[in-house]
Amino acid sequence: MVCHNCGAQIDPSSQFCGACGARVGTGNMPLPGQTAGKHRSPVKVWLVCIGAFFVLLIAYAILTPSSKTVQSPATAQSTPATQRTDEGSTSIGQVPRSLLKLSGSGTKSTQTVTVPGEWQLAWKYDCSNFGVPQGNFIVSIYNSDGTPSKAGLVNQIGRSGSDTEYYHQGGTVYFVVNSECRWSINVIG
Repeated sequence: MVCHNCGAQIDPSSQFCGACGARVGTGNMPLPGQTAGKHRSPVKVWLVCIGAFFVLLIAYAILTPSSKTVQSPATAQSTPATQRTDEGSTSIGQVPRSLLKLSGSGTKSTQTVTVPGEWQLAWKYDCSNFGVPQGNFIVSIYNSDGTPSKAGLVNQIGRSGSDTEYYHQGGTVYFVVNSECRWSINVIG
């Protein structure tokens, strides 16, 4: 090793420089061809850092609870809502209720029903007794004057199914259900 103070050669086991008396410390440089200590490869250092990062990321993902909440349609129905009434005024706190409930098979037209500005059509059908792998289920929505409603329709092909459609247009409407399967509809508003 070389003394950091005077540059003289020092025995690595010495505590002081024999030439100038300076304390041997970390400032002393190794002689050419000697190594001062272990050197780590920069590639290994980066690999260890990246690995530690991914371990921390996975631990965070596992230990952090999800803050996303999903409200089911059943819960949404029991929540107070703001609804538009037929007179055009807004009433707060009304809980949606069933306006029309009907079940059957084949084709059926309903009586007219007045729906608020926000309403739902819950439907289901079952063709398991139909005798073929799948059947057709159609619910058409018409205005009271017989013109098709802008609310749309339900059109399904399958063995069975159920869902709830959400509409944002009020008025007086009626429904035509056309299916060879067993079906039911529930208008909620």
